[in-house]
Amino acid sequence: MLSLWVAVAVYSTFSYLYGPTGLASMKRLELQKARLEKNVEELEQIRQNLTYSVNSLLYDRETLEVLARDLGYGKPGEYFIRISGADSVFKNRVVVGGLVRSENPEAMLGESQLRIISLASGLITFLLCLLFSAGSKKTGKKRL
Repeated sequence: MLSLWVAVAVYSTFSYLYGPTGLASMKRLELQKARLEKNVEELEQIRQNLTYSVNSLLYDRETLEVLARDLGYGKPGEYFIRISGADSVFKNRVVVGGLVRSENPEAMLGESQLRIISLASGLITFLLCLLFSAGSKKTGKKRL
């Protein structure tokens, strides 16, 4: 009977700590949730910057003039002086953000592994009980 109790206790403990819904899996899910929330905040900031850029292109005449000049366009009668090595105003202006994929949380120990471990611990306990009871019979000690 002791071996059955040991097997159940081992299964319950390992399932609670390392099983598919155990503490280790929960911790990994919490870390993944924090990483996804951070990514959402970064994407929200990028969305705000892009909205600002779109609004300035739609409604700000000076922004359109600067962009047109950057592309080589100008008003009649204007002359351009290009300085070599000077970066454009709009170079690298769009940041699209990073893609964070959710992971499939795999348990440290699957159900079959938990069952094998608990069965092995129950068998070991049973064999140890048999061994100690056989040893006590040989020495002539009585069990209580």
